[in-house]
Amino acid sequence: MPKPYWAKAENSVVYLMKRCTTSGVHEITPHEKYYGKKPDLSYVRIFGSFAYVHIPDKKRQNLDPKSKKYILGGYSLELKGYKCFNPSTRKVRVSRD
Repeated sequence: MPKPYWAKAENSVVYLMKRCTTSGVHEITPHEKYYGKKPDLSYVRIFGSFAYVHIPDKKRQNLDPKSKKYILGGYSLELKGYKCFNPSTRKVRVSRD
């Protein structure tokens, strides 16, 4: 990831740290302590890996590809999905899960 996007990487680290056990709160995650239930981590993917973002039917024509290759750059706090970085356009897009 280019340096301007490292803040997004730090946000991802904090997001995941809140869902892991810590030495301050034994055998319980901060997320579990606050919300009272264990966090679901089935959606966690490797940061920086390739992700294919679906292009909706309305935004493509007959023989256009159905997805584009992005780089996984974090997790969205507002929507359920991943923040993906397109190296060619240098834009971040949230993919819906």
